[in-house]
Amino acid sequence: MFKHFPTLLLFVFSLSTFLTAKSQSTSAAGAIIQDLEKLGNTAKVLYVAAHPDDENTRLLSYLANQRHYQTAYLSLTRGDGGQNLIGTEQEELLGLIRTQELLAARRVDGAEQFFSRAFDFGYSKNPEETFSIWGKEQILADVVWAIRKFQPDVIITRFPTTGEGGHGHHTASAILAVEAFTAAADAKRFPEQLQHVKIWQAKRLFWNNFMPSRDEKTDVSGMILLDVGTYNAALGESMGEIASRSRSMHKSQGFGAKVNRGEQIEYFTQLAGDKAVSDIFENIQDNWKNIKGAEQLDVLIRQTISTFSVQQPQASIAALKNCYTILEKLPESHLKTEKIRLLEDIILKCAGIYAEFYAPQYNLVTNEKIEATFSFVYRNKVNVQFYSPTLNPSKLKGDKTDITFNKIFEKKITVANQQEVTNPYWLKNPHTEGVFDVKDQLLIGLPESPAQISAALNVDVEGISIYRRIPLIYKWVDPVKGELKRNVEVIPEITASIEQLTAIVTARDTAKVNVTISSNIDTTEGIVKLNLPSFVKSIPEYFPLNLFKKSSKQTLQFKIFQTASREVKPDTSIAINVVFLRNIAKETIPENLQTITRIEYDHIPVQTWTHPATFQLVNVNLQRAVTTIGYIDGAGDQVAACLTNAGYKVEILNQNTVKKGQIAKYDAIVVGIRAFNSNDKMPDYMPVLLDYVENGGTLIEQYNTKNWVSEVKLQPGPYPFEISRDRVTNECAKITILQKDNPAFFFPNKITDADFNNWVQERGLYFPDKLDSRYIPLIACNDNDEPVKTGALIVADYGKGKFVYTGLSFFRQLPAGVPGAYRLLANLIALGKYDGKQ
Repeated sequence: MFKHFPTLLLFVFSLSTFLTAKSQSTSAAGAIIQDLEKLGNTAKVLYVAAHPDDENTRLLSYLANQRHYQTAYLSLTRGDGGQNLIGTEQEELLGLIRTQELLAARRVDGAEQFFSRAFDFGYSKNPEETFSIWGKEQILADVVWAIRKFQPDVIITRFPTTGEGGHGHHTASAILAVEAFTAAADAKRFPEQLQHVKIWQAKRLFWNNFMPSRDEKTDVSGMILLDVGTYNAALGESMGEIASRSRSMHKSQGFGAKVNRGEQIEYFTQLAGDKAVSDIFENIQDNWKNIKGAEQLDVLIRQTISTFSVQQPQASIAALKNCYTILEKLPESHLKTEKIRLLEDIILKCAGIYAEFYAPQYNLVTNEKIEATFSFVYRNKVNVQFYSPTLNPSKLKGDKTDITFNKIFEKKITVANQQEVTNPYWLKNPHTEGVFDVKDQLLIGLPESPAQISAALNVDVEGISIYRRIPLIYKWVDPVKGELKRNVEVIPEITASIEQLTAIVTARDTAKVNVTISSNIDTTEGIVKLNLPSFVKSIPEYFPLNLFKKSSKQTLQFKIFQTASREVKPDTSIAINVVFLRNIAKETIPENLQTITRIEYDHIPVQTWTHPATFQLVNVNLQRAVTTIGYIDGAGDQVAACLTNAGYKVEILNQNTVKKGQIAKYDAIVVGIRAFNSNDKMPDYMPVLLDYVENGGTLIEQYNTKNWVSEVKLQPGPYPFEISRDRVTNECAKITILQKDNPAFFFPNKITDADFNNWVQERGLYFPDKLDSRYIPLIACNDNDEPVKTGALIVADYGKGKFVYTGLSFFRQLPAGVPGAYRLLANLIALGKYDGKQ
């Protein structure tokens, strides 16, 4: 159940490279030999950590490719609360990106990928806070489930239980691994799982120690050391080279890694299980020799490897058939099931079999009917019996069908009556702050949803019956990139997209919300409205909708304003749904429309999330003292869009516009998050920006990072300061105003304690410290039991203007519709306009 299904194509066994240049065939042949080595190895290892990119790709590459163990990584979260270096996606959307980056990494290093239901709610400073939000028992159950399903011999944690891993999620992952090591073998723990799995006791548990620095004298006498920098001749790569490619798949985190070759030592401290002295798999059975009925498998597999022909891989199928006969006779077990599937994969590769199931379009509407094509070919001369494919995947064979060597067979298959729209299984239901709501036990742990639409491939190769599910894909040709593929998605009949993330309504301001309705069927008639609370109204109240052609669209603009009602509730933020009524007389039950969000990056498959079409209505008493703002993009955020929605005129600046004299027209300039980490033009911009401040402008810089991944090489301000790793993760942490007479707290909006209510995820991160005396800290805050931090918001006079640097997470608060964050940022933007009289 934990086998992952690559999104682009579940089943592609293309060995055409065997028939082309020898230099190309080495890699394909090496892959088959690697699979044969894994067939002969019965050991398993599970690596456990908290996030995508926590895994040690050097070790995973070594265990999977050099030791040939079945290797898996259990990431407790999907990285939803992290940062994004390649776009503006946050939370669930970022989790989708990082899930696929992990799967891309696993396709490189050969390991498998699992998850728990834990939601990455952001940085946590200790495991107690982490467990209070996740629910310790719930996530422990998921770790136990992964162990019982995968049945590892050895479990390895990336982090220690004692806190040196820093992040509370890191420490929590180690604590859960230690507890699950025992709990998985206890029938009294999570007994509801035992209808699907059996209890399992892994043999050893290790902590994969941090690598000591060169100048650090670490006592390694009690550790086990492994050199994972070995070279694999079959693959033509060292483990360091594979690991580098795997690590570099974490592009959203900026984790492109240099290639390492040669010796690389990993260190292990044993935490539980049978004592090991020199190797983590010491005295653990990793072959078939002592398994009753399978004693000859080792000899057969070694012989197959030694006689394997690159030019004629099909010549090995006879020997593989003998292996299959032995495996089939073994008692039913998890090991038997997995090894038979691996053996079938090898046979399919040796036969040069390729199958795909493709549609003429990349989406279809619920209940729509399309004609898809099933395509099949075998390219090596073997005895193949092919059975007519069917839409509903089943091991029940269809009619025997004549096929010809190296000739494409195609069959049209009707796809119809799909009822469920495409969604990642963990996002089908709303989740809590800490946990995804997944009700199907058999889905828990899977990296992605199983293929939504697939056809059955049933084929006999030299008498061995093999069944596979072939997912429905769409393929097209890009003139630059060549043939591309993506999964076919199922979408609603009508969808809505909303231009604005937030709609800001004040006593004097009307918000404009643009909604585009798309008809995915030939005829759509009805009315569209917003489900507004009583203290606001829209003009018009509703729009008639008349779309008579598939793919037609209609853009509607609602103007939302406060009413004179006594029910007006200032400083509220409410999610507003777009509603559709099919009957213009409004006699039908209104339905909340859905929006489709697609994530498209070259390094991962297209991701589709269908979710309610909503925006945040923010009813706030907001005063603006300026009108025109320049914005310099950083790593990606939605602050500029939110400021536009708040009534400002925002212009995005670039190398053509950040020039002396040209930027003087802006009342303020705001710099996006991590600009000094990601925008290579900042060294050119800074002299111009400081000249702008010196001549009376207001410059506001948002947070940057300083760590082993990102650094700030340029001084961000007019006077010295350093970027620290200080942060306040408790979004409810008390804020103390240090400079109450500073206009940041009264012009043009009065700031009170209430403005710091209802913040999300955190107060802020990467605060500056070691401040020059000319900087003035404006607020203080801290997490529980930690020293007070004063670097979250600092200001300085520079010439005639104002410089502001802030680690407050406005980039999270504004899209979430936090009223106080809008007011505070409005005041910072207006600092240069305060004349001392207001």
